[in-house]
Amino acid sequence: MEYTTVFEFAPKAINFFHLIGLFIFVVIGFGFAFYTKRSDKSFSLLRQFKIFFGYLFGGVALIMLILMVINIPKVISSERELKEVIENKNILIVQGEIDNFSQTPESGHIFESFTVNGIKFKYSDYIVIDGFHQTYRNNGPIKQNGQQVRISYIERDNENLIMKIEIK
Repeated sequence: MEYTTVFEFAPKAINFFHLIGLFIFVVIGFGFAFYTKRSDKSFSLLRQFKIFFGYLFGGVALIMLILMVINIPKVISSERELKEVIENKNILIVQGEIDNFSQTPESGHIFESFTVNGIKFKYSDYIVIDGFHQTYRNNGPIKQNGQQVRISYIERDNENLIMKIEIK
């Protein structure tokens, strides 16, 4: 019986459309506040609320935009590192049965985990990581103990990041 690839990691480029969208929200928020200040000269509680809301909306978007821009070098470095590892074939492979499968509870955001030949893997839908992170609850391919798999992975920061999953 052949193995079927159910997941394969592919480095993705930075999505600059998110930055453009956040910039637009910054402009809309601050623009709304400035427009309200210039068009409505009478002092009222509604005017103050509109100005506050505009600044709040624009300010939150600006903070998110700044955090995303600051994070760009880290993302580029991480993507470059993963791409080099994949291109240089510095990937470890383990093959065997899934053991100790522990799925996420319905009410929690705990990591899902399993082992294959003593190699432990853990992941979660709620924490953004490179590699595989789709839990059973969200239609992930790892469903139970005893599944025959071949997993290509890398070790990073004492964690095993899944780059490819093949199921028999």
